[in-house]
Amino acid sequence: MRRAKILATLGPASREPAILEALLSAGANAVRINMSHGQPEEHAETIRRARAAAQRLRRPLSVLVDLSGPKIRTGMLRAASPSSSTMVCPSRSRRAPSSATRARSRRTTRGLRVT
Repeated sequence: MRRAKILATLGPASREPAILEALLSAGANAVRINMSHGQPEEHAETIRRARAAAQRLRRPLSVLVDLSGPKIRTGMLRAASPSSSTMVCPSRSRRAPSSATRARSRRTTRGLRVT
């Protein structure tokens, strides 16, 4: 018995029963659901369809659910004045000014590193 998993990431284009069966017939024995996109109900239906396809083909199937994590996206932050550095964050954070970025720019910048 093969110990390695052949993982197929499922999405809107691959959730139809015929496509799921084709993926499993081609050798996939695990599916990945990306929870960052779509609705939980859609993902639950995709998992039901994948399990049904595996059952029809009499093949084992593992399901991996990729949970969406925190989405912290920051770019260049411009301070109101060179001495201004107040930042409000919902969780614990540490402000880390980037001297390399400041050297390339005329404006005062601040970087944000979440710890």
